[in-house]
Amino acid sequence: MSLYEVSEVVPGQSMTLRDLLRDVAPVTVREHGATQTLVNWDKIAARVVDVNGRHGISGALLPFSADGALQLIDAFGRLADDAKDTSELNQTDRDAILRASGPMFTNMWLLDCLGKAMPGTMPDMVNADGDDLVFHRIVFPLAKGVIGKSVVRRLNAAQWLEPASDTFWNWLVPVTKERKPRTAKGGQAFVTTMEDGTPVFANVELAGRKLIVEVNSAARAEKAIAQMGEWLGDCVSTPMTEIRTLAQFMADDAARAPQEEPLDIPPDEMERIVHDMLTREYTKTLDEAVPALGNKTPRALARTKAGRAKVADWLKYIENGAAKSGVGEPMATYDFTWMWQELGIIGLRR
Repeated sequence: MSLYEVSEVVPGQSMTLRDLLRDVAPVTVREHGATQTLVNWDKIAARVVDVNGRHGISGALLPFSADGALQLIDAFGRLADDAKDTSELNQTDRDAILRASGPMFTNMWLLDCLGKAMPGTMPDMVNADGDDLVFHRIVFPLAKGVIGKSVVRRLNAAQWLEPASDTFWNWLVPVTKERKPRTAKGGQAFVTTMEDGTPVFANVELAGRKLIVEVNSAARAEKAIAQMGEWLGDCVSTPMTEIRTLAQFMADDAARAPQEEPLDIPPDEMERIVHDMLTREYTKTLDEAVPALGNKTPRALARTKAGRAKVADWLKYIENGAAKSGVGEPMATYDFTWMWQELGIIGLRR
């Protein structure tokens, strides 16, 4: 994954990405959904892959604000410097450092979107239908006596289910001239498409004696359950649904990110480097205007009796979000105690 600047956007078709962290040539990627909402000079974090000589985006695309992008560039530069200055590391290649620092992108994105937001709010992101992003994993147990082959036959015959393998289907929706992502004002669209631009409504997978359907909104989940009932009838039992928020999805996506080769940086050393980077970023944040605090700096607001409680709530919000970033992630093990002490409100950390 790397940070890119977007240009030459052809809505619904392609865009050019210039790597802001490495000195490499820009690449043109085929992308249908995101190119309908992104504009020239937007900054995004993404994983660009080369498939048979054609570039595309794999996994989640994370939009960064201009300030957030600058902070990420600065943080990565410091991360690379720290790696080079550590005698026991044979780490000078920026590509290798990027592979080692995948979780940092998600953590910095969360800081960019959430760290200065009002507690309890999330970035305004919607799917292609204009619905709020809420990820649903719907698990249908196969009914007693039903074999997988009979379920496969029914799914292969179902309209808009396109087999990707013997046990996996992309659930497509029709493409029409009128159909475009309906984003909320100021929002970002999260759209999944096939290579030809056909939107993907859901993913369907047969795993043993479970049929798993994954969608990205409550409305789609309701429709998927009803439609599966029509397609499969009594072949499946009542489903169970797992629901994840956007922040949880991003944390899980970072944890699942494939490693192209074994990391040269030991986990404890990577943790130290990321913690040092976070300390530098949060130190600057204490003296920056924060919208959630009425555009006052945390340090200034903490000097007032009324402001101390607001700053404490803000810190609790950031600390809680970091703790949920994933087991074993450097962000989850970061100690925020120093910020409470620095602001003189350690007594409110209870």
